[in-house]
Amino acid sequence: HEQEFTPGHVKDKSFRCQACLDEKLAYEAARVDLKLIGSLKNCLYRLYQFNSCGHKQEITIWHVRNDNFRCQACLDDKLISEAAKAGLKLIGPGRSNQYRLYQFNSCGHKQELKTGHVRDNVFICNQCEDTAMTLPSTVYLIEVNYGSKAWLKLGYSKDIRHRIKGFGLPKTAHIAVLAVRPFDTGKEARRFEGGIHKKFFDEQLDMKQLHSISGGTECYPLLLKQRLLSII
Repeated sequence: HEQEFTPGHVKDKSFRCQACLDEKLAYEAARVDLKLIGSLKNCLYRLYQFNSCGHKQEITIWHVRNDNFRCQACLDDKLISEAAKAGLKLIGPGRSNQYRLYQFNSCGHKQELKTGHVRDNVFICNQCEDTAMTLPSTVYLIEVNYGSKAWLKLGYSKDIRHRIKGFGLPKTAHIAVLAVRPFDTGKEARRFEGGIHKKFFDEQLDMKQLHSISGGTECYPLLLKQRLLSII
C-alpha cells in the first residue's frame, strides 16, 4: 500500500498503514454482523451499519472488537413500545443507562423511572402520590415444585409475574398460578390476605431451609389447596 506521511512521522516511526487498518476493522465488523461505513473525526470511533436492522451508529473500535455494543435505535424503539404498554410516553434520557424520563399519559406528570420497572409495570407517579396500597392489586395462590419439595404460596401483588420473578427460584422450579382475586386497592388485598393467614397461621410451613429465596414465608402444605381455593 502507498500512503502519505510527514517526514517527522517517518523519522519518529509514528505511523501505520491505514489501508491495512481499514481492512482489519472491516473484518472485525463483519465478524459481529456489522458493516464498516467510514471514519470519523475521533480516531477511536467508526461509523457502522447493523446488518440485521440497517441502522447506522457510531461505535468505538474497541467495543466492536470485543462485541460489546447494541443498536441504540432498536433499543429506543423497544423502550418506546414498553412505555406505551405501561401507559407512558418516553421523553428522553435519564440519570444513567438504567433510567429514562417518562411522561404519564393519565396525569401528564414527568418522572425518571428505571427501564426495568417500566417493563415490569411496577412504578407509580410520585406527584399523584398513589402507592401500592391505593392502586389496584390482587391476592394470588401459587403452587411451587422445586426439586423434591412442593408448597403453596399465598400473597398479594400489583403484578403477579413480577412478584414470582422476585422469588429468586431457579429455572428448574415449576410454578403454577392456581387462583387470582382482584381488588380495587392494595389495602383491601392486604386485609383479605391477612385474614387468611391469620386463620391458617398454625399450618404455615417452616421454610428456613429456603432462606436464600425471597417469598419463603406464609407458605402452606399442598393438602390445604382446596380449602384455600374455596376461600379465594
